[in-house]
Amino acid sequence: MDTERHPQRSACLFVFAFSLALYTLTLAPTVTLEYSGSMITAAHHLGVPNPPGYPVWTLLAWLFQRVFGFMTYHGHPNPAWGVNFMSAFFGALSCGLVAWIVSRTSRDAGHRFAVSAVGGISAGLLFAFSPFMWSQSVIAEMVTLNVFTILLFLSLAYLGISQRDRRFVYPLSFLLGIGFLNSPTFVLMIPVYLIACLQVGSWKQIPALLGLIVLGLLPMIYLPLAAAQNPPVNWGDARTREGFLHLINRGQYERLTFSDVLSLQYAEQMLAYSKLLLLQFTPPVLLLASFSLFVLKRRTLWLLALLLCLFMYTFVLTAGLNPELDLQTLFIVRVNWIPSYAVMAILIGFGLTQLLSVVSNRGRSVFWLACAAAVLLSLSPLAANFDPEFVKYFGGSGQGISLDP
Repeated sequence: MDTERHPQRSACLFVFAFSLALYTLTLAPTVTLEYSGSMITAAHHLGVPNPPGYPVWTLLAWLFQRVFGFMTYHGHPNPAWGVNFMSAFFGALSCGLVAWIVSRTSRDAGHRFAVSAVGGISAGLLFAFSPFMWSQSVIAEMVTLNVFTILLFLSLAYLGISQRDRRFVYPLSFLLGIGFLNSPTFVLMIPVYLIACLQVGSWKQIPALLGLIVLGLLPMIYLPLAAAQNPPVNWGDARTREGFLHLINRGQYERLTFSDVLSLQYAEQMLAYSKLLLLQFTPPVLLLASFSLFVLKRRTLWLLALLLCLFMYTFVLTAGLNPELDLQTLFIVRVNWIPSYAVMAILIGFGLTQLLSVVSNRGRSVFWLACAAAVLLSLSPLAANFDPEFVKYFGGSGQGISLDP
């Protein structure tokens, strides 16, 4: 097969391998803070972790624990390692998908193999080394599985929209159901789903699509079945109808109270989000996203889908989170914005691709120097965010950084 036609494969595999190596080398050695202990215990005993129960994550974490059951910590069994590695695995897959989306879209827009590949690799590594993504890819958390599901959803949506192939709405429907189980915030992907369905779907497909969404939701059956075994971690006791509804509705948490989007408080919350964004990508790097329009100018629906995804995971999600602006609260909610950072990394990759395409007309030596500069740009956060002493105990980067850039 002519690999010249498929830079996205090379970019995706390289970023996945590099990211997985980095995350594995900086993996948290054992149990860390927050929900880590209860989640690892829930996975080990096939229990029910914190609401809304995360059945898909729990079953996958149980499998990773079994595969890596030989790992020890100071001579003792260490089931935490397998769960931590699962976060690394899906985190690396997420970064690889960022590279795939950038490379595939750029190649379809007519850019050269090298331009598309370097743009994708740079975008994927920028996302991999961003402190919040790195921090969640080395500990027992649900975040990377959710980010992977979102990026896989975007990848399939792009293929469906660009190829006008109605078959892609079937896996999108199944992923929509699965996504709800990985994170309640996956509801924010519905606008992207509707764009794909309106573009390539038909009314005749509706019964099948609804059936696939329900099929994706079926792992919820795990929750009452697991609760009936009375495991050590059994949030909500989902054996009863009341307990099941209490669990999936996140009953013990505060109910959603949306921010007034016209208020000063919401403006301050968006300012806090902007500061956190600047911690992930420096201002000069963020400016590259403005050039993405040149790559997407003839792909109106795909641009709309990406911008809608970015809008939902920034403005709408911020209104839904309605966070207090103290550092403790921002530290807790910061991971909810990681999907928006993934979309921003994609847009940065498109902008970088456009600049590389322009430079490629200036001569081969100038072009390869620009490619080297692009890769070095993506590697710069690695040096900035790496803390060997921190890795020794907690793994990764960004767990304890200041939230004030």
